[in-house]
Amino acid sequence: MASDNGVVFQLPALHGRFWTKMTAPLRGDDVRVLEVGCGRGESLALLAGRKIDAYGFDLGAASGTLLAAKDHFAFGSLSSAMRFPQHHFDLIVLRPMPAFRGELSTAEHYVATANLLSCVKAGGRLVIVEPSQGRDGAAVGAWMERWEKHLAAFTVDRKVQNYRDGLGWMLSFGWLSKSPRLDLKTIVLTTPSKMVSRLEWHREARTAVMPRTRTGRRAA
Repeated sequence: MASDNGVVFQLPALHGRFWTKMTAPLRGDDVRVLEVGCGRGESLALLAGRKIDAYGFDLGAASGTLLAAKDHFAFGSLSSAMRFPQHHFDLIVLRPMPAFRGELSTAEHYVATANLLSCVKAGGRLVIVEPSQGRDGAAVGAWMERWEKHLAAFTVDRKVQNYRDGLGWMLSFGWLSKSPRLDLKTIVLTTPSKMVSRLEWHREARTAVMPRTRTGRRAA
């Protein structure tokens, strides 16, 4: 992901303190978590060490050795057929990735979000992570506005929260272990308590795109 001055920004690995907060509400012995934009699987290895069944998705295999079992990775396009089944994950964490760039207003953007929401269990969470310094030449406020417009198409509860490493990071000697200091905006989406099918999520995505398609045809 490149910023407007040509410097590539890469969100660092999401460390143990972040995952402790994200997984704290989860209950049960069959908890499943998906990280989208997982790279080599640093988070998957960390979560596996905590006895959490963790999976990763990315556009393509990262260079270097994968850090978790190969069958826990999936690669490809978020806007094509989804490998993971419906209602499969208690928690999905979406990192900044090329599938979600620009104004988040194309059919591919809406289908990608529908696919991810369809993989979340009823009452589960999809957490979108954005760096507080912004990315791709846009400030974080602009990204929050883009996401707000995009997510209005879907029947989910939305809540914007901050995640900032502070005193706890210092006391845990994160600076000594070279654990990255995170300053993030998160959008926490909670799916309805009644199961919503993948088809229904795709209908909402299609509805969001169709008015613009009709307008474009009339203008032509």
